[in-house]
Amino acid sequence: GVGGAGAVDGGEGETLRGEGTSSQGRYGATVALCGDLDGDGAEDLAAGAPWEADLAGAVYVAGTDVRLVGDSANGRFGGTLACVDLLGDEAEELLVGASFAAGATGVAGEGAVTVWDSGALTAVKASITLLPPVVSGADAMASFGASVATCRFHASGRADLVVGAPTAAG
Repeated sequence: GVGGAGAVDGGEGETLRGEGTSSQGRYGATVALCGDLDGDGAEDLAAGAPWEADLAGAVYVAGTDVRLVGDSANGRFGGTLACVDLLGDEAEELLVGASFAAGATGVAGEGAVTVWDSGALTAVKASITLLPPVVSGADAMASFGASVATCRFHASGRADLVVGAPTAAG
């Protein structure tokens, strides 16, 4: 099989399901229930396929034609997913981790997190990529983006992003 992911609306009994395009892509390895990413007024299900596209990775929005593909060879784009309103505009952004991606210095394995504005998913494909901070040289295997979470550290009303880098040096 090509893997799968789905969500069932408990009240309505509706099912949202999607499938990847590659039997080795690991579609559904990560999932995130998000606000309206595609502009149809309904919540969306994002599903990662981090082994797709020769391990560059991909993310799908189930029930749509949206397919985002990582741009770093072996980067595992879609290995982590989260959705949150980081911009304070009442629309959620899709956060996609690629823990094996080449980072700021071009070294594979530094990792990256890409923030996709929900409007960009239906129009021009625009995004911001967050790379690990370089304090004292490249950390070749930091795996920045291996985990992502959101919280509120202060009273600004805006969400904060927490990014894990489990193999970073000291």
